[in-house]
Amino acid sequence: MQVLIVNNMAPFVRGGAEELANPLASNLEVAGHQAEVLRIPFQWEPAERIPSQMLLSRTLNLENVDRVIALKFPAFLVELPTKVLVLHGYDDPMATPEGDRELAEELTAAGADWQLHWYGGTLLAFTNPMANDPSFGTVYNAAADARSWRSLLDFLAEVLR
Repeated sequence: MQVLIVNNMAPFVRGGAEELANPLASNLEVAGHQAEVLRIPFQWEPAERIPSQMLLSRTLNLENVDRVIALKFPAFLVELPTKVLVLHGYDDPMATPEGDRELAEELTAAGADWQLHWYGGTLLAFTNPMANDPSFGTVYNAAADARSWRSLLDFLAEVLR
């Protein structure tokens, strides 16, 4: 099976999704799949450019892959098969619960089979052991990291059948 892992590429920003992408591809290859990581250029500033950058993700046509795993906003907007897993720190200052609800509404409207897992008391980059900047909202959380990994393994077992 050909699996494309889609992530963003914001200059000089590295967090849990970036730490997850390459090991995930390697593990998929060990399991007998072809896997590649696609990084879409994205910047958070200036804020008025975010909608046009979201459109870039939305217009990608990925018909030559069997599965797409999108790791981070706006990679979630890539046209993809209808199973979606979002693993998210509830206290992430860069993506609010209201934004997650909007995402859920869009996924539902698109007919996606989606899951959204919030981890309480958890900020951005919670899977990155090097994350330790509370003022920026990035802090490693070992419990949320372990729980999200189990959720990801369960999800992959389902979609990679």
